[in-house]
Amino acid sequence: MALLSAPLYAQTESVTYALPSTTLRIEVEAVRNHFFAGPYALYAKKYLGIDVREKDMTKTSLTSVSVEPLVEADMSARYTVPASRSAEPFLSLSAQGLVSFASDSGAGAVKWRFSAPVTADFSSVGVMDAQAVERRATWKEVETDTSFTRIPVYEDVRVDKTVEQLAREAADMVLKVRKERFNITVGNTDATYSGEALGAAINELTRMEQEYLTLFAGYSVSEPVVRTFDITPVPGRLEYPVFRVSDAVGVLAPSEGPGTLYSLILAPEAISAPEGADGDAGKAAVIRYRVPAICTLSLRSGPEVLVKMRTPVYQLGAETLHPLVTNNKK
Repeated sequence: MALLSAPLYAQTESVTYALPSTTLRIEVEAVRNHFFAGPYALYAKKYLGIDVREKDMTKTSLTSVSVEPLVEADMSARYTVPASRSAEPFLSLSAQGLVSFASDSGAGAVKWRFSAPVTADFSSVGVMDAQAVERRATWKEVETDTSFTRIPVYEDVRVDKTVEQLAREAADMVLKVRKERFNITVGNTDATYSGEALGAAINELTRMEQEYLTLFAGYSVSEPVVRTFDITPVPGRLEYPVFRVSDAVGVLAPSEGPGTLYSLILAPEAISAPEGADGDAGKAAVIRYRVPAICTLSLRSGPEVLVKMRTPVYQLGAETLHPLVTNNKK
């Protein structure tokens, strides 16, 4: 916002100003919940008797939506008026239309937000060896005095375990931990636990059980999402697509992909013409200003309404004139 000062009048012959325009900034906050199925989910029922999800899933849920009206320069409505102290009361007031003074600078810097993709990681869960030792026999012919004899030659070879073998070992560990915790709880053990030691032992066994169960039941990760969209209304248009919500991708601009579309709808109230608004530009210098339209704003998707509020929108209002006296004499 620029204000005029006395030295400025002495140095310039005219003042350039712009009428105000309203931009509606919509900030959307959401949470993306990623579920990663356990690598042994297919064997949870067989070895542990539990039902679990067997496929990864992502779901996006809106948590907060806010609308903030911002006033900025309308660079399509710039005017020049002779430098005069009679203009100061108008150009000093934002409601009267002063937004810039001989300046084409933008309304603000652009801020981008990026988040790293979330992926499954079970590498730190479980301590089973992924390989097993197999004893393999090969036959070798050995010559004797009267004939050839075949004798076995044994060799230990490490081979990768199958997914089911690993699942069975993890399930055995879960059952072993549960049995050990039960024995400690009822005192059916050679070691004696009491006080803090008993609690620490129970907690550690519970942690181990949950860790191995994760290999079957999977786990979830929540990822916060914040995106901002700016909508600058134009006369004659009252509905604007703002963003989409996609379970798989998150919060998107309307053109970025599929998803549930949310739109901004404006309903301006009627504006009566102010008295004395017919300034005659042919006979005297005039200053232009805008009277904003009060609009009922709703952000919605079908019958679902996220935000409903009343706010002034300058460019949808009425533009009027006021004559100025250009005599600068003191």
